[in-house]
Amino acid sequence: MDRVDESRLTPIQIAGIYALCGSIWIVITDQLVEWLLPSVATMTYAQTVKGLLFVAGSAVLIYLLTRRSTRQLERTNRRLDLTLRHSSVLHRILRHNLRNSCNVIQGTADTLRTEESSDNSDALDRIDDEAAQLVSLSEKSRSLESVIGPERQRHVEHDLTVLLESRVEQYRERFPTATIEVNATPDVQLSAHPKFELAVDELLENALVHTDRGEPTVTCTLEVENGRITLEITDDGSGMPPIEQQAINTAAEDQLVHSDGLGLWLTKLLVLESGGRFEIASDGTRGTTIRTVF
Repeated sequence: MDRVDESRLTPIQIAGIYALCGSIWIVITDQLVEWLLPSVATMTYAQTVKGLLFVAGSAVLIYLLTRRSTRQLERTNRRLDLTLRHSSVLHRILRHNLRNSCNVIQGTADTLRTEESSDNSDALDRIDDEAAQLVSLSEKSRSLESVIGPERQRHVEHDLTVLLESRVEQYRERFPTATIEVNATPDVQLSAHPKFELAVDELLENALVHTDRGEPTVTCTLEVENGRITLEITDDGSGMPPIEQQAINTAAEDQLVHSDGLGLWLTKLLVLESGGRFEIASDGTRGTTIRTVF
């Protein structure tokens, strides 16, 4: 994907560029012909040649301007198609998860009304969990909407080293039983999407939340080699099932709807929007490494 948007040329701008270039050509070349070729016969011949060159130059200029506009239109259409596809996926995910969570909450509430037990803590905890999942889903969907919009966001500079280390400190406080190791090259600057920090959050959350370990270990590696920036997040969890990997890699609607990969899908989109590459390495049994390369 392109790293930044190119300015769009309107028909008026194209006409203005053509008029400006043509006027400059006529003024300069007329003066040169009059100065270099004082005789009438020679000047007539030179004017003919100049006119032919003007026609040829005009044709080339018009071709370049229209070709540029055509490419811009093609890029815009591709992005709109991608936006529509992603919006369709997001709509189905929201509808599916909202329906499921509401069913769970409604069923648990019915149980509370019918049971005479005074200890309702388990049922209330279940309602709290579902409500928290809905809040999280809402926040992620809001972030996704800002990323998959029809307009490409201009990149901003991120100090990736500082961003990673600050986020790791926050997650160490949230998950005190976890061990989070950081191996980061100092002062790594990355020009990326304005909301790229969400990608780092999702990578860390995926490694720490979706795990079967009571005391998980996560290793964060940030390095620069030959001008290429690589960020890797490795966990020692149960591994990512192949169907989850395929759902994220292909953004297939049916698979994403029934997966827990919405956060990683957001991460992938942010990485792609930042001109990077997103990779998942997991055999589905033990441990997962998610690699982003810029």
